[in-house]
Amino acid sequence: MTVQELCSTCRAVLPAGQEVCPHCGSVAGERRCTACGQPANPSATNCARCGMALPVIARLGAPLPGAVEARALTTAIHTQPISRPTRQRIVVILGGVLALWAFLVVARWYYSAPERTVDRYFDALRDRDSGAAMAQLAGSPQSPLLAPSVLRDPGYSPPVDVRIEDIVGGEGEKDATLSFRLGDTRHTAKLALTKADTVTFWLYHPWRITTVDTLDLDTGTSDVTVASVPLHGTDSGLSVPALIGQYKVHVPDDPLFEDPSADVYVGTGDTWTVRLSVKDSAEGEIRRRIHAWLADWARSEEPQPTGCPFQSTYSYTTGKWALDEDPMISVQRESGEVRVATVQQGQATFTEVYSDGSEGESEQVSFSVSGTVAVIGGEVNWNPEE
Repeated sequence: MTVQELCSTCRAVLPAGQEVCPHCGSVAGERRCTACGQPANPSATNCARCGMALPVIARLGAPLPGAVEARALTTAIHTQPISRPTRQRIVVILGGVLALWAFLVVARWYYSAPERTVDRYFDALRDRDSGAAMAQLAGSPQSPLLAPSVLRDPGYSPPVDVRIEDIVGGEGEKDATLSFRLGDTRHTAKLALTKADTVTFWLYHPWRITTVDTLDLDTGTSDVTVASVPLHGTDSGLSVPALIGQYKVHVPDDPLFEDPSADVYVGTGDTWTVRLSVKDSAEGEIRRRIHAWLADWARSEEPQPTGCPFQSTYSYTTGKWALDEDPMISVQRESGEVRVATVQQGQATFTEVYSDGSEGESEQVSFSVSGTVAVIGGEVNWNPEE
């Protein structure tokens, strides 16, 4: 590299071999103050006469004071090899960032799929966790059969062997077709899903199930117990929101009806009829009460007693009745009440009795009975129809 001298006074470039500066007339190597012209020592930084700062003597192309040290430091920084522990930390940090990114991508894909909502719903039913199952539903349906105690009751059985057959739909609405087993039968059902407006963990919009199944029972006016939950029947039956599964239905202890103890399913779209049958003991009590009622009428001396089921054609005489045979009856539950109807007519005989006590002609008549039965004060009562 060619090094050129600079004038110590005006810092102009001096031609090679030139002893006097062609610009200011200063002798090469001689330093003068540019303010007052006072000669100065080569090592001086300020003028001894006026205190003016003196220009630095330098060569064009030569490094300024401190430049060598700075360049050496820069070179050392750039050429210093990175240590093994530092490289390992860098790799770990970069690997962690990539792993976090991959996790977020996978989590968003996995947890935002509608299949995950269906899986979580049926997993909660399997675990008998009502709160977790309800969390997968859109909205907050209210029903006594949605209480947490219902799934934990022995009268409830969750669906098993659940399979998602197909899921179709658009971006915000989908329909899932699935199958599961309840009891010994495999059933097919559909669930409607919608994408929620809220964001979970700042990552995704979860899917929620909008289909709320119902337990549909034709009970008439009979009270029933479903998985230990008492429900009051109505003429139009019962339709109660419930989670998918198998429920055991009982009739509370009743002196009139047998307990059907039926298993009904929710999620299959079926309406279940609770078929109540009259107890043999209750039917025997009904027959006894009907016989006592007929025997009371048979004590009448009138041929046509008002309100009596048997009537004679004799009009202007008195006599006595004999109950020959009770009618054969049926006891059936109809339209929410228990009714008595005649299957085969009974027989009664009216005999004329004169004033002197002698008997005249007799007439046998057939008759029927009908009415309703109710439990009053814990006892079975017969109410004849007039």
